[in-house]
Amino acid sequence: MRIHWSWREGFRFALAGELLSKEGLSYTMSPAEKLGSSFLKPLYKVIDFVSKHIRRPLAIILFTIAASLLAFVVFYNIPALVILGRIFPSKYIRFLFFLYTEANLLAMGACAFGRFNNSTLIALWKSGKLEPIFPGDKRSII
Repeated sequence: MRIHWSWREGFRFALAGELLSKEGLSYTMSPAEKLGSSFLKPLYKVIDFVSKHIRRPLAIILFTIAASLLAFVVFYNIPALVILGRIFPSKYIRFLFFLYTEANLLAMGACAFGRFNNSTLIALWKSGKLEPIFPGDKRSII
């Protein structure tokens, strides 16, 4: 039996933080899905926190400053960073940011691989018995 997926449906299935059953049914996670979900949990917690508090003016200012500083350190190589480089090792921060990004992409792939290879989970999803929960949802349990 061949199952057809739309792009939207596939992304929602693969990248949801949690898949909750509407009828109390459960499924067992594969090792790949467990590994990916456990590694992505801190990232999803940060996204959940930011999305819940983004409307507060102080939060907007702090998130904007943090994003600007991160972009400045990671992407720009100007003389100011040469001066700061003696105090602040930007190359190491770039490398750590690169490693963290790659590890998150690998975790997303492992989680998606585990979900797409779980026939019980796919059957529950296609029958409409699962609901994807994303970070920032009001019913988020992350």
